[in-house]
Amino acid sequence: MTDEMTTAASTISLVNVVRFYEPTRYLHQRNALDWLQHRSPEAPLVGFVQRWNNPFGERLPMLIEGDRNQAVAELQMALNRWGIRVVVDGDFGRFTKAAVIRFQQQRNLRADGIVGNKTWGELFKSAGTIRFAELFNQQDELTAQKTAALQWLQSQLSRSLLTEFAQRWRNQIQ
Repeated sequence: MTDEMTTAASTISLVNVVRFYEPTRYLHQRNALDWLQHRSPEAPLVGFVQRWNNPFGERLPMLIEGDRNQAVAELQMALNRWGIRVVVDGDFGRFTKAAVIRFQQQRNLRADGIVGNKTWGELFKSAGTIRFAELFNQQDELTAQKTAALQWLQSQLSRSLLTEFAQRWRNQIQ
């Protein structure tokens, strides 16, 4: 086998990892994901989670009281993930504004109730510790957004880290 073929055989696509993840059938897959997460640098992990959770791509909408649309519903769902309970109805009313202000205060942001890039960035960070094994186990559709997040993460990790992960994923080492 050539060096190029060996390299191709030793790496793995994170998109395919998500597609073929069966933790109840293959326990070693969960272990491999935990191993990868614990050995990955923090900055790529934060960037990955933000991309995974961000349904808007690069264009984040600014939201203010009075807006009514799907972006407001996404905001409300994100606030709920952070434990700030608000009804998900797509209506940026006074209760949603109060929830945004509370979140902004908790995150040491300017607490004005306006959702701009900084507030979105904080909302898309992990609410607590998010584990690959849990993210990838969701039975959600692998959207273009999530595929792009996985491809971005793969581009941020070293070849040696991905090679060892691939061996663990394929149950070649413990």
